[in-house]
Amino acid sequence: MKKMKWLVVWMFLCSAVMSSCKDDPDCSLEQPYDEFVIGFYDERSLELDTLRFDFVSAEGSDTILYNSEDTLSYFSFKLNPAADSVTYYFLTGVSVDTLQLTYDRDLEWLSERCGPFFNYAKLKVAFHTFDSVSVEQSAIDITVDENIKIYN
Repeated sequence: MKKMKWLVVWMFLCSAVMSSCKDDPDCSLEQPYDEFVIGFYDERSLELDTLRFDFVSAEGSDTILYNSEDTLSYFSFKLNPAADSVTYYFLTGVSVDTLQLTYDRDLEWLSERCGPFFNYAKLKVAFHTFDSVSVEQSAIDITVDENIKIYN
């Protein structure tokens, strides 16, 4: 009987130690994805196009996101957690193109250590000055290769 008692106590202590040694969550792996991708296409051929902008910036920010050294077909942008919309300006020479997007934000509590994060969904084009813009995938997810196609 004494051995059984010690066995129960030993099992209880082992389970308590194992549960207290559980790893804290890796917040960088758990937080939702907050980027979307724009692909630029030639309007006539519908082929992926490589572009160079003098600069690309977001409204309300003095940061240049891309400049003339960046020659790309795909551009990746972060969403603004403080707003339900974001506007980007694409400058080439003397012309400025505008792209305004809206999206839904849902605040979620991931864990005590990681704190709150926003989930983003329903990406929509509210306004643009490009020739043609289409939302290919409105979900904001790491598995999505391209959210928006812009034809120029």
